[in-house]
Amino acid sequence: MTAETDAKGIQTIGKLLGKPIPRVPLPELHASQLAYCADGDRVQALSLRGCGLRKVPEVVWELTSLQILSLGENELETLSARIGELSQLKQFFLFSNPIATLPDELGNLSQLEILDLGHNRLSSVPDSIGKLSKLQFLYLSDNQLSALPDSIGDLGNLVYLSMTDNRFTELPHCVAKLKALKELRIYNNQLTKLPETIGQLGELCELHARGNMLTELPESIGNLINLYYLDLRANEIRDLPASIAKLTRLRKLDLRWNKIRSNDIDLSLTLKANILIYT
Repeated sequence: MTAETDAKGIQTIGKLLGKPIPRVPLPELHASQLAYCADGDRVQALSLRGCGLRKVPEVVWELTSLQILSLGENELETLSARIGELSQLKQFFLFSNPIATLPDELGNLSQLEILDLGHNRLSSVPDSIGKLSKLQFLYLSDNQLSALPDSIGDLGNLVYLSMTDNRFTELPHCVAKLKALKELRIYNNQLTKLPETIGQLGELCELHARGNMLTELPESIGNLINLYYLDLRANEIRDLPASIAKLTRLRKLDLRWNKIRSNDIDLSLTLKANILIYT
């Protein structure tokens, strides 16, 4: 699309919605349900959040300069394969839709850094997601997921992964391959244990695992030398592995609503560290 057709595209979308789309500065985009941002005449960001959309207007896929697209809080049940035509997209928000499947063309978004797929009805994500080599933040919370494709492990720049409120009974093996991961949110699933391979996440700073069915922690938890926040609330944990004392950067350990007693906690946990322990 040219600059002139970008402007016409915004007008076309406005007509379809029955109201004009205001142009706002980029910092105000996420505070607006309906808005766009432009660099000169080229549209670089578009929010169509909460517009009652059942289908994305075709003209959206012609705004090829888009770097940010928000389609959250609509009534979308499908996503067009044309999403793959937005090759400059860096941030894509598709949260809170009744969408159950995603096209393989999602993997064509080679510049994507943030992908929000939370609060949908997804039972799977396409294998092509592993091609998003620049992805840093991935939100998969509140879906119907019980597995992830192995290709997730190829996301070498991923620093944040949220897979909360799903149907996982075990942590997918691919998660342990995410060497850059700093924050992992896996709470409110059906996990009964964490694999020894979790100790491979050497950069991990925060692990949120509350609301599962964990009865113990693997010895390899002690390999998470950068961990400073560990949330294990509302599990079935009876004791802690000795290796947890190796977490010298740990500052908060939350063990509330487990089966462990406060006098069972090894005092060596507080050695060389000021740890807030909640039991």
